[in-house]
Amino acid sequence: RQGGAPPGLTAGPLTDYLKIAYLRGGSAEAIRVASVALMDRGLLEVVDAHHLKAATASVPTGLHLIEAHVMQACRAPVRASGLLDDTTLNAIAANDCEPQLIRAGLLPDDRIKATWRYLRVVALLLLGSVAVLKIGVALSRGRTNIVFLVVLSAIFGVIVHFVTNPVRTAAGNAMLADLRTLFAALERRAGVLRPGPDKRGNELALLAAV
Repeated sequence: RQGGAPPGLTAGPLTDYLKIAYLRGGSAEAIRVASVALMDRGLLEVVDAHHLKAATASVPTGLHLIEAHVMQACRAPVRASGLLDDTTLNAIAANDCEPQLIRAGLLPDDRIKATWRYLRVVALLLLGSVAVLKIGVALSRGRTNIVFLVVLSAIFGVIVHFVTNPVRTAAGNAMLADLRTLFAALERRAGVLRPGPDKRGNELALLAAV
């Protein structure tokens, strides 16, 4: 599987917290981190335990595309979990983040996905053939208790699916590992971070993304 994917093409670690979040957890995670960043800057308010609302009537300039659309979605109080299920927001996050991550070799492109599908089909055919053969041998010997064989085949089928269908490439996993190492010191200081980016840039958003 790893042999079918190219090495990462990125010259250095990612610096865009939304792309880091997307690499780690997909569009929903990018929306979640965008919300955290907006709350940190005072642009998004917590109404109660479940709802958020934009702090300003207009969308400020200079925001990331995802952040701007989160602000628009929160013009009236909206349930925070509902943002993660918003198909429009998810599509915007994917269109904004995914192409660069694919070009950098951190997410699989169509060619790599096709290679992984081929591996999955071959592995499942091989597994299925062996399972059918073993079940046939058992039945020919008068053994009808084949439930264990069937269960094992199903378990290994699921394992094959996940092994040949990873979310990221090996380079993407390595990038996340490097970022976690890079931000380890910031993570240890998480308890003292306070809202407001004036003195520390986007530390909170980066920490949430990583």
